[in-house]
Amino acid sequence: MHTIQLIGTHGEMKHSRGQAFYVGTYFPASSRQGMPGFATILLKLADAYKTKKDQVLSSTEEFMQALKETSMDITAQEAERLEKSMLEEAAVTLLHLGDPIHGGFGQAPKFPNASNLLFLLRAHELSGISKYKNFVIFTADKMAAGGIYDHIGGGFARYSTDQRWLTPHFEKGKSVILLILTSLSHSACILEYPKEETSRGKIF
Repeated sequence: MHTIQLIGTHGEMKHSRGQAFYVGTYFPASSRQGMPGFATILLKLADAYKTKKDQVLSSTEEFMQALKETSMDITAQEAERLEKSMLEEAAVTLLHLGDPIHGGFGQAPKFPNASNLLFLLRAHELSGISKYKNFVIFTADKMAAGGIYDHIGGGFARYSTDQRWLTPHFEKGKSVILLILTSLSHSACILEYPKEETSRGKIF
């Protein structure tokens, strides 16, 4: 995601001689609502590579250099230890942003935000404060009982079009599913919940 922020585009990563020159997160199959479709973008990229190859290679060089510098900054930052008070403050703030009625974070469209749930589980492990794990359990049960979870084929949709997890966006993302399952598996390990008594049990 940081790579995408550096170059400022939307979609998949494209390469020039094994190096990226165009990146992003999502392309619709066909153009809609001002977003170019995947086929349209491929044609434009092919044309740019043929007619403006020198410019593409120059941009690639600059982009790869920016990535190297960013990775060095991240390595330096990792050497600095976070104070426990900072983590506690972050956990309290995150919990305050949670939806106390439907679980999760935000309104419609509503994304799983599995990284937030994992953070709260870590906060529970470090602090022993039960409200962090309880919110994760609550959210997991709401998601597992809702339409964002595929009750027939398994897996999760990328997001729910409503705040209550009822109506899914009918597209599954592997990265999203992996993050959600990581969160739920982690909660299962540290919480040891009786699977048969909760809707989460259907997932395992």
